[in-house]
Amino acid sequence: MTVKELYENLKAGVNDLITSGKFHEYLKFQARFHRYSFSNSMLIFMQKPDATRVAGIKTWNSMGRRVKKGEKGIRIFAPLAVKVVNDDTGDEEWKIKGFKVVTVFDVAQTEGKPLPELARDLEGATVQGDRLYSLLKMASPVPIKFGQTGPAKGYYHPVKREIVLDAGQAGDDLTSTLLHEIIHAIVEKEPPKDEADRERAEIIAEGATYVVAKYFDLDTSCFSFGYVSAWAKGDNEKLIKLGNDIQKAAAELISRVEDAQKKSKVA
Repeated sequence: MTVKELYENLKAGVNDLITSGKFHEYLKFQARFHRYSFSNSMLIFMQKPDATRVAGIKTWNSMGRRVKKGEKGIRIFAPLAVKVVNDDTGDEEWKIKGFKVVTVFDVAQTEGKPLPELARDLEGATVQGDRLYSLLKMASPVPIKFGQTGPAKGYYHPVKREIVLDAGQAGDDLTSTLLHEIIHAIVEKEPPKDEADRERAEIIAEGATYVVAKYFDLDTSCFSFGYVSAWAKGDNEKLIKLGNDIQKAAAELISRVEDAQKKSKVA
């Protein structure tokens, strides 16, 4: 299948989730959670290494959950961003003025309404996944290493220009994570400036992840559809508007992987 055809599959899969009754509840939960910076990931890990999903009291309350009595909060940084005018271009840009400390709690520290789940991790390892992982390591435009990543499966550091993967991952889930972070490395030249920028980056990264993985016979739809839908916040138009960016990023990585395949013994 072509990249365009695979993108259409992605769009159809995400649309099915968005229009399903179950997804309404999922969106209210999943869209409120986002990936954290390296510093905050490390802060979360140091204070509560078994944390999986964290949020402030107001967010948990809005999801029908309450923080258990006696639970100790996790302290992280929240940026204070301001708009400034670029002296050279005259364009408005977001600049970080400073940081403030905020308190969040892990889901295990809360009780109340059950949380819906649609996006699930890939389980086990396949021949296709192992083969793709080997090729991705050769095709990556930045160095890859394993380390502590806090609640995230991995992250791309745009300043250091490196990818760090959770040492506890394995199999097709690891392949999918590496693929996702390589797309970030290909597309992002600087950190996201605000939530809208982060939303755009995540839709492109996981959208392209699905396309590339499917192109090489690895199906990530059980995770990718839910992940993209959550970041699109139930608005399929956001995915459609980013279609060209998703296809362009996917095509570049596919080309890199195929070049790596030609230079290697990976069949």
